[in-house]
Parts: sequence; structure tokens; C-alpha cells
Amino acid sequence: PFFFLPFFFSFSFSFSFFSASSSMSFTPPVHPSAVGGTSIDHIDLAIEEGVEGGDGLGGGKGAGAGAPSLPHKLVAGTEEHRQCRWVVSEALAVEGSRALALEPQYAALGKVPHAAVAAQVACDGAPPTRREGRCFGAPLPLHSCSGLPVYVFGQFELSSPGREVLLIPDAAEPRSLSAVAWNRALFACVAAAYAALLKGLPRMLGLPTSTSSPGSMYGFWPLSASVAHEELLPLLLGPLYRSLSTQPLFLAIPRDLEDGTSEPASRRQRPVLRRLEDGVVCPPAVSGELHQFVQTHFTSFDLPPSLREELLTLAPPGTRPFSPAELRAYLKRKLTDPKKREKRLAHRAWAGMHSAAFCLELLDFCIGDLQSGGAKGGFANLVGLLLLPLASGGLAYVGQASRGGEPHVVATVQQQTLLPHLRSRFVSPECTAHETLGAYFLHNDEFLRAARLQSVTLSFFAQQLQPLQMQPSATYLHTVWQTMGRSAGGAIKPTPEVVELFGSKTLLPLRSGQVVAVGELSSTLALPAPL
Repeated sequence: PFFFLPFFFSFSFSFSFFSASSSMSFTPPVHPSAVGGTSIDHIDLAIEEGVEGGDGLGGGKGAGAGAPSLPHKLVAGTEEHRQCRWVVSEALAVEGSRALALEPQYAALGKVPHAAVAAQVACDGAPPTRREGRCFGAPLPLHSCSGLPVYVFGQFELSSPGREVLLIPDAAEPRSLSAVAWNRALFACVAAAYAALLKGLPRMLGLPTSTSSPGSMYGFWPLSASVAHEELLPLLLGPLYRSLSTQPLFLAIPRDLEDGTSEPASRRQRPVLRRLEDGVVCPPAVSGELHQFVQTHFTSFDLPPSLREELLTLAPPGTRPFSPAELRAYLKRKLTDPKKREKRLAHRAWAGMHSAAFCLELLDFCIGDLQSGGAKGGFANLVGLLLLPLASGGLAYVGQASRGGEPHVVATVQQQTLLPHLRSRFVSPECTAHETLGAYFLHNDEFLRAARLQSVTLSFFAQQLQPLQMQPSATYLHTVWQTMGRSAGGAIKPTPEVVELFGSKTLLPLRSGQVVAVGELSSTLALPAPL
């Protein structure tokens, strides 16, 4: 009968590091319950190097405690003591590999649809400094690199004379079609054995714990960027990640409570293992304070960045990329009701909302999929978000009018200095100074219309600029004319529009020190400095 059989055993042996040879053989235990189905167990291979002249043989613990003795011989030499722990998983006759093995052309060759995956999980009680493996075995190791962080063994068909695992038919080799068909079918066994190994690692490594490092487990997960053959993506990585996505293998930090209470210290920030569908995967754009906010308010996975990118690329079932749409919906759901809003904003989980810089970071992420019509409704999706920081302090909803019923005003620090009576209507000057959002607040008319914001145009500036009670200083006049130029979209010129808008305002300095109305521009000479 054919079956899928990962199993668990342990043994140890000693040898001289530089001048020793050893051989071993064992008969894997057969699980009767595995016949015609699947059975998951583990393989623990402990290796101890050292103790010159001793046999070093000792019984292991677990299912392999009764493993057969290991024939060995030692040659005197320099000794190095080292104890390594390995996990090995095997699979037999998975999916279509069984039917293929029974076909006459393969049965005549004695082909067995068997594959194994081995990973070194510890060396001297600590995670290995580098991942052993990255090669194929058929069953002896080949020079062919796999790019995987594990060893892969199987009865692969090899090319001649290069002894490579055939994954693409070669017109020069008549047997390559049947060889490729066999190898591709055999990778179903590889994927099953690999999945069983990764599913067993949390228990083998004692995960999760509050002090555990996800790298100790996720370092054995394969990455598309590392595999040596692109054919491995559909043959191995795709099936493997689809199998793993339904298992509780993804390390997450439980989110904080939102009702004003606190979790017990014993439970707070304790990592747990969840299925992929139970949390969100953060893209690379989610970092810094934004990433901390997501971890606080969502069940998000504490995964290495490379693995997060792999999940987002392969998108196995259950993958939930954390998106701007999800953040917008969450903020509207939590902060729309005034009574609940005040209670939530007083909670530590929402402490970041009291910072204008952080609110703009949230707004910057929320706007990410709205550029160039990326989402239905465009910038109107931002309306109702409590993310608009005001110059007077506090926050306003995007699209909401000021207390006087008039729209909020987008102005630079310089413009706000010249129009102090509009302080209650100004958005925070950090809006225009923001690295990416500044362009939206200053120049994007579509964004300003959707958010119902008033920009400081030339006509608006002329209307709102109030006369001074005293002679204006040179610094004040310079700032006014500079602001007029920016509001006009460039250098200010004595156009009829300027004279009409500012004609009655005493803002035109003369060489004599006198300041006259802007309307006198038509009769004023602007002489070069030498004259």
C-alpha cells in the first residue's frame, strides 16, 4: 500500500571532526493508521561530535528511542564537540505519484514515489548560524543547488552527464519527457513532506513563547527570491503555501482591548499562532508608528519582512493584505459616534491620534489607493475620516466645515502669520509641509474639492488681508508680496488683476520710505539698482 508518512526518531553518534567516517542505517517505523491516509509525526536527529575513542552511542528519546545501532569507526584526530538537532519528514505516494509509479514504464524501473525533507534546527542548543541544505539528493547529495533552506531527497530522474534534476524537457534527451513527468509528480511528495515538517516545527521549537524569535521557525520557509529554479514556484512553493495557509502557523500579537480596560499583564503581548485568514499581512509600506497602530488594533502577523512579501506575492487562500480601504473603514466605524469617539481617544490604544504628524501618516496611507482613480469614488472615500489636524489643536473630519460653517483653510506658516484672524479655520501647517501630502494640500484641486478645503488663492488672500494700524515694516511687506506671488502661482506682476484686488491696500514701498496704495503701480517706476 502507498501512504504519506512523516515520522519521528532520534539517535546520536560521535566521531572525529577531521578524520572520521561513519555509516548508519535504520528502518523507519510504520504507522498502521497511516496506510491509505496521512499521519504526522516528527523526526529528531541529534548528532554529537567529539569524545575521541569513545563510541558515543546513546539511546534517544521519543519514538526513535528503539532505533537500531549504528555501525561506525573512528580514526584519531582533532576533536570538536558539537551537538546538532535535525528534523526529517518523509512522504510516500502523494496525489498522482502513486498512479504514475504503477505505470509499466516506471514500475519496470522500480520507481518508488518517496521524498524526504531534512532541516537542521539547532546546533549546540542554539539556532544554526546558517541554514544547512540548499541542495537536492537523489538520494545522495547532488551539486545541483535548490535555493531552499532544507535538504530535499527523492528518487529523482537526473540529466546526463550534468546530473541535474530534470524539470524541463530536453529535446536532446529522448527520455526527458518521462523523466520530467516523474520528477514533477514526485514534487507532490516533496511538498507534503515539507508541509509536515513546517507544521511540526512550532512544537519542536517550543513556539510560541513571549521570548521566541519568529526567525527560528520562519527561516525554514522557502522564498521565491531564493529558489534556484523558477519551476519550483508552481511545483513546490504554490502547493506548500496553500497547505500551510489553513494551519495555525502564523505568529501574531493579540490586539489591545478598546473598551478602556486593560488586559492582564500575564496575557498582554503574548504571541499566539493563528491561521492566515485570522489576521492581516502588512505590506512594506506599513512601518514605524503605523505598523504599531496596526498591531494594536488588528490581529496582524509578526513575520519577517521577506515572508510577508512572499505571502502577498503568492496570495494563498486566506491572505488579507492590510489595505488603505480596510483602515478607512475601521476609522470610520470606530470614530464616527461622538460619545464612543471621546472614550476611545482617551484610551492608550488611540494615543497616537493626539499627534498631528501621526494623523497625517494615517491619512497618507488612506490616500494610497485613491490616486489616479485607483478606487471607486476617488478622494470622496476620505470624507468622514477624523484625520485632519487643525492649527488651533485637535482634529476635524475630512470634508467637515469649521465651527462657523465655512470650509477649513489650507495655508502655509507664512500665510497663517499674515491672516491671524482665520486661525480657527486653518488646518495645521504640518499638512502643507508633509513630504507627500503637501502636494495634495497645495496643488491638487480634486483633493481639495473632495475634502471641501479652501486654498489661499490670490483673490482669497486679497479679501482676507486686513490693514495694519501702523506703518508696515519692510519684513512684513516682503512677506506679503512673497505670499501674493505664491498665491498667484509664480512671481507677482503688476497685472490688472493685482491692481484690482489689492489696489486700495497700502502695500507698495517707495525708495523714499513712503508706503503707498498698490493702485499707484501704474505710475511708479521700478528702476534698476545702478540707477
